Amino acid sequence: MARSHYDFTRDADLLEAYSGSAPRVAPKILNIHPARSVVDVGCNIGVWLRAFLDHGVERVLGIDGDYVDMAKLLVDPALFLRRDLNQAVGDIGRFDLAISLEVGEHLKPGRAKGFVGDLCQLADVVLYGAAVPFQGGELHVNEQWQSYWAQLFADNGYVAYDVLRRAIWAQPNVAYWYKQNAIFYVKAGSAAHGRFRTRYGEPSDTMFDVVHPELFRGKVWRLKNGNFVDRLINRFRTSGGEGRGEMLSRHLHGDDHWRAPRRDDLATHR
Repeated sequence: MARSHYDFTRDADLLEAYSGSAPRVAPKILNIHPARSVVDVGCNIGVWLRAFLDHGVERVLGIDGDYVDMAKLLVDPALFLRRDLNQAVGDIGRFDLAISLEVGEHLKPGRAKGFVGDLCQLADVVLYGAAVPFQGGELHVNEQWQSYWAQLFADNGYVAYDVLRRAIWAQPNVAYWYKQNAIFYVKAGSAAHGRFRTRYGEPSDTMFDVVHPELFRGKVWRLKNGNFVDRLINRFRTSGGEGRGEMLSRHLHGDDHWRAPRRDDLATHR
């Protein structure tokens, strides 16, 4: 069975990034769409489920594979359903909100269409995000641009509301992959669509494919500082009249909290 997420038992930094992001982002999600029931497809140990429960969601369900360590689950095991996400999820009922964050890139490319279809069967509102090309990470077999997924949702009659990313783009202590990839998809003609339209107007179909500065700078940092040869060459290279090293540390508006990766592989570990 393919993993849809990482083994948090082997990576404390990664667990910190996930578990630290969820409680900060969950209230913003609920401010946009005040769901009372949430299903997380690819939930791992349930960091998002825990965050939604802590912020007042009445009913949650997590779905993931048999590799999840049940002893580390952050919610009652009765709220967890085992499924191979490379196979159809099946009929498990309807929810106010379905989420699947940084999961789709782990599934077989041929599963993408069916996976999006499964999410659409679960809720009229789906919050979805998956790794973009060259984002990098363990067992990433289907990295795609955000517009690729937007088209699959459109094929199911769902319109994209890119309203969460701008709300969290510059928020410290939120993992960049959420800030970069998480987009709402809403069933056209549904009651939820009416609420989104009233609040946000008609959705835009542009500017899907973006890369967050934290990913970009992490990649550049590794390229420019990864080994002795790179560091030596950079001493003699300039950009905009500055040395490349100085350019890497230049202040970027809205990105004050960025820091160089703590390990060489951190920038490509997601």
